[in-house]
Amino acid sequence: MARSAPKRKNPSDIEVSEDEFDGHLEGVLSQSEDEDGDFESDGEPDLDDGSSDDLPEDPDEDEEDPEENGEDNKERPYKIVTDANGGVRYEYEEIDPVYDSDDSDAQGPVNTIGNIPLSFYDSYPHIGYDINGKKIMRPATGEALDALLDSIELPKGWTGLTDPETGKPLNLSQEELELLRKLQMNEVPEDGYDPYPDMVPYFTSIEEKMPLSAAPEPKRRFVPSKHEAKRVAQLVRAIKEGKIQAYKPPEEKENADEEETYYDIWANEEPQDRGVMHVPAPKLAPPGYDLSYNPPPEYLPTSEEKKAWEDQDPEEREKEYLPQKYDALRRVPGYGEFVKERFERCLDLYLAPRVRKNRLNIDPNSLLPKLPRPEELKPFPSLCQTIFRGHDGRVRTVSFSPDGEWIASGGDDGKVRVWALNGHQEWSAKLSSEEPVQVVRWRPVKDTFILAAAAGEDLFFACPPLASDAVEKASRDVLDAGFEGRPCQMGTTRN
Repeated sequence: MARSAPKRKNPSDIEVSEDEFDGHLEGVLSQSEDEDGDFESDGEPDLDDGSSDDLPEDPDEDEEDPEENGEDNKERPYKIVTDANGGVRYEYEEIDPVYDSDDSDAQGPVNTIGNIPLSFYDSYPHIGYDINGKKIMRPATGEALDALLDSIELPKGWTGLTDPETGKPLNLSQEELELLRKLQMNEVPEDGYDPYPDMVPYFTSIEEKMPLSAAPEPKRRFVPSKHEAKRVAQLVRAIKEGKIQAYKPPEEKENADEEETYYDIWANEEPQDRGVMHVPAPKLAPPGYDLSYNPPPEYLPTSEEKKAWEDQDPEEREKEYLPQKYDALRRVPGYGEFVKERFERCLDLYLAPRVRKNRLNIDPNSLLPKLPRPEELKPFPSLCQTIFRGHDGRVRTVSFSPDGEWIASGGDDGKVRVWALNGHQEWSAKLSSEEPVQVVRWRPVKDTFILAAAAGEDLFFACPPLASDAVEKASRDVLDAGFEGRPCQMGTTRN
């Protein structure tokens, strides 16, 4: 929404006496020419609108006696105002062409910016200048509610367009609206217009009373044509040979035709062996325990299940029957849905699509993932960062703690050792002197610090004294709860 320009002071508020007019006439004329030059050279017109409000007014002019100058103001055809530079300027009232002029076609202020695009004035509150050098202010736009009300209550002749010269809404007159309506309806644009005027016969306006030639008719127009005689002879010959027959009604034609003969093409067919492309019909599924006359008790429905099955629609039922139990096979009654099921089976055999599916010929090696070549995995690790020394013999198991700060290992010497990441041994325990330590595992939670190890047929649990006091206490509580109150010593093992 464009910001409205600051208002100028009312020209009638600043007036001078008639004596002062004579002394300032020459200065006003020269000063008005300077102001016209300012309008043309001003690059930011917004500064002119706001500068007049900040200028001080002449106290002598405000204190004039209204009774003394009342008659002079009525007789004066001009108004004395101050311009942006503080000088006095005389403005004459604009002539209303409707009342004070004979020109009835006079319009409002005409924009005199020439061929300059109006987009250059988008950042200014005005859209150009009139013939007197005054700014043509941009029409003020209302709020969203006012715009909505204006769009609902459309005036007559409203187009929604804006006149590029004045910046005001472009409205059409009644005659222009009527002309547009006639053009849209493909009607005559104006009264008295004849879209189909009489054709002017430029070449047939003179009627000829005598023919162009007075020669008599030629003899060939009265003698039969030889070509037509030859054509008639051909038609007569075709009729005699029976190639052209006379028209017969449909009833006579049916009676004349012989009776149609039908042949049985399968009369002499011999049975043949089934070919390789034979597709057998799908077989029925074998009966289950629920179809037995004496099914197990878990297959028999309860009273609630039986009632729910009876309340369902036949199309929504999962099965067409309910399992029942009988003492003997001779007590089983006849199946009431036998004929219906046989009929549906026949429909399935008749309408079931049969398509032969070829066996996929796939190389099993193509299903295996392609392993990368060793050359693609380079560079290999070439430096050893940390060496863990301490075990006597082979190391059989290694496990990292849940927090990733400790490493537990076990080997043939029967000891369990806990290492720091820098290779320093922090804790060790002798579990067996004969059996090696096969497996070492940490409890996979961070709130406890429990290590489990297996040596031979024995299983050991240990709480290495490397964690905080709270974690060690929680670890002991977990071990004590699993061994019915037997306390676990810190740094000891229990099998």
